[in-house]
Amino acid sequence: MTATNKTANYHLPQWVGEDHPTFAEDFNGAFAKIDAAMFENSNTATAAKTKADGVETQIGTKTRMTCDDFDNMFITMLNKEG
Repeated sequence: MTATNKTANYHLPQWVGEDHPTFAEDFNGAFAKIDAAMFENSNTATAAKTKADGVETQIGTKTRMTCDDFDNMFITMLNKEG
């Protein structure tokens, strides 16, 4: 018998006393889900950093932004996403 229970979010196996885990079903499936979620998180973090770096480049060394500066930054970001 594989795992009786599953975790709430990723449905990873959770065993009870009489369960007999298998490598082919339980462990391989769990590690595949973990790997996919970590890869997605890494891509999301990289994309967020790229956006933040772009905003930082636009702002440069300014200590204050004018309304025009903000408008230009916002329009530029919308065009990149567009």
